[in-house]
Amino acid sequence: MGNNQLAVLPTKEKPSWKQRLLRLVAGLFVFETISGLVMWLGPFSVSIQFMALFHTALGLVFVVPFIITQFQHVPVGWAKDDRFQRWLGVCGCAIVALSGVSGLALTFQGIWGPRISWTWHYIHLVSSLATIPVVLIHVTPLARKIARTWRKAELRPPLPVARELVWVPVILVVVTLGAALLYSPVNYLNFPLPADYVFAYGANPFAPSLAVTEGGAPVAPVALNNSKSCGTAGCHNEIYDEWAVGAHRWSASDQLYQAVQDIMMKEEGAHATRYCAGCHDPVSLLTGYKDAGRGLNAPGYDEGASCLLCHGIQKVDIQGNGNYIWRPPQRYVFENKEGPAAAFLSEYLIRTFPDQHLKDFDLTLNQQPELCGACHKQFIDEEVNNFGWVQLQNQYDEWKGSHWFREGDPQRMLTCQSCHMRLVESRDPARGEPDDPMRGEDGKHRNHRILASNQFMPLALELEGAREQVELVEQWLKGETHIPEIAERWAAGPAVPVSIVAPENARPGQRLRVRVNITNNKVGHSFPTGPLDLIESWIEFVAKDESGRIVYHSGMLDENLYVEPGSFAFKAEGIDQHGNLIDRHNLWDMVGARYKRSIFPGYTDTVEYEFTVPRNAGSRLELSARLRYRKVNQVFIDRVVGKGAFTTPITDVSQDVRSVSLTSRPVATSPADGGANSGGG
Repeated sequence: MGNNQLAVLPTKEKPSWKQRLLRLVAGLFVFETISGLVMWLGPFSVSIQFMALFHTALGLVFVVPFIITQFQHVPVGWAKDDRFQRWLGVCGCAIVALSGVSGLALTFQGIWGPRISWTWHYIHLVSSLATIPVVLIHVTPLARKIARTWRKAELRPPLPVARELVWVPVILVVVTLGAALLYSPVNYLNFPLPADYVFAYGANPFAPSLAVTEGGAPVAPVALNNSKSCGTAGCHNEIYDEWAVGAHRWSASDQLYQAVQDIMMKEEGAHATRYCAGCHDPVSLLTGYKDAGRGLNAPGYDEGASCLLCHGIQKVDIQGNGNYIWRPPQRYVFENKEGPAAAFLSEYLIRTFPDQHLKDFDLTLNQQPELCGACHKQFIDEEVNNFGWVQLQNQYDEWKGSHWFREGDPQRMLTCQSCHMRLVESRDPARGEPDDPMRGEDGKHRNHRILASNQFMPLALELEGAREQVELVEQWLKGETHIPEIAERWAAGPAVPVSIVAPENARPGQRLRVRVNITNNKVGHSFPTGPLDLIESWIEFVAKDESGRIVYHSGMLDENLYVEPGSFAFKAEGIDQHGNLIDRHNLWDMVGARYKRSIFPGYTDTVEYEFTVPRNAGSRLELSARLRYRKVNQVFIDRVVGKGAFTTPITDVSQDVRSVSLTSRPVATSPADGGANSGGG
């Protein structure tokens, strides 16, 4: 852009096409500089986003004319006698070229890559800022020449250079702002409730759940659902595929959850189901669909705890019952519009202009156990059971009271995330989270399968990848999952091992006592945990003689798949205020428990068996003990869903085998002492 080509023309002289092209490029260059500064310094808004789109589009248009003008302009500048001006021009050309190349790199990454490179981002930012002096160096002499011509002329001549340099960027800015003003965003705040919405628990539309939106009002479903877009935009497809088969995804579509909700709706009204919805069905709750006439299959039914839900929580209270505040993110333009063009533009903006996206979905809270505690801690209050406060499942406090919690020592502490969300190799943009104290290598992200104990529902719902999920859950329950980043702090071996303590010898005809120890070896909370009126974990103990004939058993299944009466089991038996058993997970009637048993982390529970050794047992007895687990007991399924409707798989968490020699000599009748701390609630 040398002064000789940008000189003010005589009034009647027409500019050549080369001069017009150079001036047009200069005008585009000014717009690119102005829009880049506005995008860098301005607040996130619709106008800024349209500025970014126009900045990109015109930057692409700018490339070919810029190259043409430089082939014309550089030889002229290089021919100057002034060496300083010559090298100044070369440096200016190089800076502008670097700004253009880095801009193209960011554009291509925004279109085809999962995220932009921060290296290219800063190269583009620094080189673009460096172009400002280039512009001033070129424009200042021109402005002076225009001013001199203006003063000398009797009649002010037309100023074609000023026209291109001023009006081109002005027109482009006006067009950009006009497009922003004409844009009609999707309104998803203050979503209207139906006229007959039941406020049964006061003015809070979400009560008795403790979950609320930041503004206290329902939002449109589009604000919370469509998690699939996170996986189809080419950004978080790895994380989406993990989440899509995990328990948080189907927390609302779980068949047994739906069966209990149906009972609750019939007995208490649809509004009562809001109690469970803050954790199980938050999309439906926060959009105002937990009400009469709207049924169970409301928005978010197939998403459960959606991506936007968990990553939009801004504050939690470990009181439990879904006590969190959810804030809707600021949406990018076209993000909620229909059609491939809208999806392309919004996804491009998120990738190339990511600051607001990173701010809205800040991972600081997601890396804290307190986020999990908001839901994995439950109680019943008087407004639900019409009686009084009752503590239910409470994984958070169990973990915090255990040896896994090390306050002020993150390098020794094991959290919910460090165990249930192990690090995996990743190409996801969210890999290498900087605030995660145990993030490991930057090439990893936290696995969103969030393995726990449900080895049934993925197959029941016929989810894609269900078989792999079930196999991983089975490994998890058995303690076979290897997590390298915590291997030095996590216990080795089975998650909950069993061991048989029995005498080495016994006599036919005597009473034999055998002890089975069950140790919570590596679970971060009590085992089992969760709704213990549904979960069933028990010891199957079998004694066989030399021929393989069973001489004693406990914990066997009958033809209905029920565990035989009198078996040792970890469970809870809740009661209503009349002393009746809570047998349909009807927690809204629960006022207490007549029995509860589980093992606190690091503790051992014990069960003893006593039986008479048959006289015809041969020379030895084979003793076996298995700790068995299924997510839902068969009695509950038959009662709530229908007899024989289905069953849930059983996982053998651990087992042990011992052999007892039979002899005619006098022997001890009791197992050896020692080795166990008795526990259990």
